Amino acid sequence: MTEPRNYDESISDHPMIWAVGGGKGGTGKTFISSQLGTALAEMGYKTTIIDCDFGGANLHNFFGIVKAPKNLQNFFENHKNLSELLLSTQHPNLTLIAGDHFGLSANSILHSQKQRFFRQLKQMDMDIIILDVGAGINNLTLDVFLNAQRMITVCVPEITAVENLFLFIKHLYSRRLQTLFKETPLRDQAKRLWTKRVQLGLHNLNELINALKESAGPNLDIVIDALKPFPVSIVLNKVRNVAELKEGFTVKSLCLKYLGIDARFNGYLSYDYQFRKNLQMTRALAQFNVSPKTHKEFSSLADNLIKGTQIQAEFMKNAQRGI
Repeated sequence: MTEPRNYDESISDHPMIWAVGGGKGGTGKTFISSQLGTALAEMGYKTTIIDCDFGGANLHNFFGIVKAPKNLQNFFENHKNLSELLLSTQHPNLTLIAGDHFGLSANSILHSQKQRFFRQLKQMDMDIIILDVGAGINNLTLDVFLNAQRMITVCVPEITAVENLFLFIKHLYSRRLQTLFKETPLRDQAKRLWTKRVQLGLHNLNELINALKESAGPNLDIVIDALKPFPVSIVLNKVRNVAELKEGFTVKSLCLKYLGIDARFNGYLSYDYQFRKNLQMTRALAQFNVSPKTHKEFSSLADNLIKGTQIQAEFMKNAQRGI
């Protein structure tokens, strides 16, 4: 087992919280969460994965657990602490907290429960916590993302999925601004400026926030907070060839042009045909391993996410035709 690597300056908090999800279901986010957790554990990081797909939990299946003996329902309804709900996995350094199939939904969780959840996350004795977040744009899902230092959005190389992911990131960024500007004049000022965006030459939300500086007054610090880097990452899944790989750069370009966000394209995962075949044949997911190639890609992705390394355009020029 290797010793844990030192975090770079951008991820110095302990524990580091990663959220994995996106606006569309079926992109493989839970598969990615499970394999990222495994890769990080193999790298020596004490890691836990928490199933935050409220109402659609299935993370435990990826570790061969048919029915979890304890889950997040015990936290939200029975006042258990998160540390009491940890389940062991087959991998040293890796634990998980299962979600609940039936008892929880996004609408049933109170604001006070949500805040208790976020507080306890930051107190857990972990190096990295991965939150496997459900699809959609409800406020709970967006708030779970916004409490993470790495907001990892998953997409597949299809035009509708790319558009859906861009809209998810847009909602995520808007939710961040709403939260920051809440109960201040900035909210109304932003709306007024946006209605005049053509006359003012404002092309995206980041330029709008910059324009707020002049009229922010005592709320200038809030505007400065809003202008801090937005740590959203893009992971492209089920990639079959170099042409499909370009969709990751497409999402990055859309975010920069229309939101003013410099999103990070941190990596991709090839389509693992054998694993998909096995997945169709059985529910006992734990008995099947990913291919050596896919395992290597997850290790590279985990390393990229830790270091903030991106896929560069130059990679496209040198890539082989078959991913």
